[in-house]
Amino acid sequence: MRSVVLTANAGSSSLKVGLVQWPLARFVGTIEIDQIGSGAELIVQLPGQRPGRSPIAIPTVSAAARFIARWLTKSGLSPSSVRGIAHRVVVADGYHQPVRITSAVARAIARATARAPLHNPAALAVIRVFRRVYRRATHVAAFDTAFFAHLPLRARTYAIDHRLAARFGLVRTGFHGLSHAAASRFAAAQLGRPISSLRLITVHLGAGCSVTAVNRGRAVDTSMGFTPLEGLVMATRPGDLDSGVVLHLLKQGMTVRQLEALLYHQSGWRGLSGVSDDLRVVLAGAGIPVRGWQSKRRFSAAARRRCRTALAVFIYRIQKYLGAYAAILGTVDAIVFTGAIGERNPDVRRRIVRGLRLPGQPRVVVAPTDEQFTLIRMARRLMS
Repeated sequence: MRSVVLTANAGSSSLKVGLVQWPLARFVGTIEIDQIGSGAELIVQLPGQRPGRSPIAIPTVSAAARFIARWLTKSGLSPSSVRGIAHRVVVADGYHQPVRITSAVARAIARATARAPLHNPAALAVIRVFRRVYRRATHVAAFDTAFFAHLPLRARTYAIDHRLAARFGLVRTGFHGLSHAAASRFAAAQLGRPISSLRLITVHLGAGCSVTAVNRGRAVDTSMGFTPLEGLVMATRPGDLDSGVVLHLLKQGMTVRQLEALLYHQSGWRGLSGVSDDLRVVLAGAGIPVRGWQSKRRFSAAARRRCRTALAVFIYRIQKYLGAYAAILGTVDAIVFTGAIGERNPDVRRRIVRGLRLPGQPRVVVAPTDEQFTLIRMARRLMS
């Protein structure tokens, strides 16, 4: 390979690096480290082969980036042959379109950390490691918020004092945009129809979860808002929560730092179940086997009840959003599942759609978790 472009997608608990032959934009492979910090797993995917999986001790995203860089070099990919790297970045105030990463861009990503504390620091960590290793490469940031840049006013506006909202930029910007955009295009290809004719609900389920209503290729509403806390129940985040709960906890003496830890790290199905932020463990605790995976954990009767509750709340919240977005769209051509859970767990998908009555009798489409070509498509002009 004379020239390769990499994609770097740092999630809240994973790092996925894609290799794309340049300038043909031909898929070469992916290297992913999942569950960073707790039972990490290395997943290598090459064309035409089953994914190779092996356990690995990786404590941080920075360590994951260094490991992948070394792995690529040992596999024959010299740093000088990497032409560019397209980095997925969740949010940076003032940026929607892809930009070359400069010190000013990096500072803007850092300033937006309060809006995405699980993601922006991870993205910055990968950017720092890869800019040191791949010094000759063009580094481009592509932003998750781009897909939601044109949300209707009614969907992006919070009902708070307009002066305060304007002063602090308090609007709903959405997240997981690269994933929802890729899922929409995949669904159009599967249905054999132009995306401009379709009304879709895309459902991204992973450690972070979100739902988006897509009308003729454009996002018209999405479950996440100013931060990735809003919306669905997630691995460690609660999703929709009465703001009065936050006020009540503040009045009870909880500090802002404690509240942040609660909302970002101790809620979701981890908080509900009390056992894990890995949905596979929660499913096992609820008595639901996971294909190709076996839990070694033993559960008390109380833990099993909590796991069943966590799963029920998780699925119910998704169903509520599906119904709401069906009402907004008027009819639905397809429900499109993506993300690690949405793609790989058919039992969860079945439980979500079981008994649903949505207008249009939508098809269920499973889209591969493939944000790399969306990244390349967004960043290509800056790398040419």
